[in-house]
Amino acid sequence: MTGTLRLPHTPFSLRAEHLLNTASAAMARAWPLLVALIYLDCLAGILLGRIAHDLTQILWHLVAIALSHVLATLGCRIDGRISLHAFPHSARARKEIVICWMSLTVLIGLLAAACASTSAHPLPLQWLVRSLVCAISLVLALAAASRIGRLRAGLKHALYAASCPAK
Repeated sequence: MTGTLRLPHTPFSLRAEHLLNTASAAMARAWPLLVALIYLDCLAGILLGRIAHDLTQILWHLVAIALSHVLATLGCRIDGRISLHAFPHSARARKEIVICWMSLTVLIGLLAAACASTSAHPLPLQWLVRSLVCAISLVLALAAASRIGRLRAGLKHALYAASCPAK
């Protein structure tokens, strides 16, 4: 393959792409509000006498900022749309599959940890921050799973096309 191949859409990949575009456009506008929410949460914790912040609470705040920044950055792309269907050269596609699998593993781990972890003295808005981490992790995990499926289908298509003799 010499160029970029556009693969056919599947119902799952269409929904994942639409969800990713909608969420990233919303996060691109709302990202400063998230940072303000985190500052407000920390300030409320200080004012309510919970100065000794748990390390896990600080970690959740950093994870929420990082994931929302990733989602907001995806929403600020030049054309404003994210495509999960462009297919690069096969060597790059294999590397991208490995990266997507690693990202998917991390995102699922964050999702599970955000749903299961508790703190002895939670900050007032800690539930909102963890809910946001869950939602963003889920959106990015669905996008990664869709991208893995499209890349695998593209590799199969490329191998099939390479094995067929030219007429």
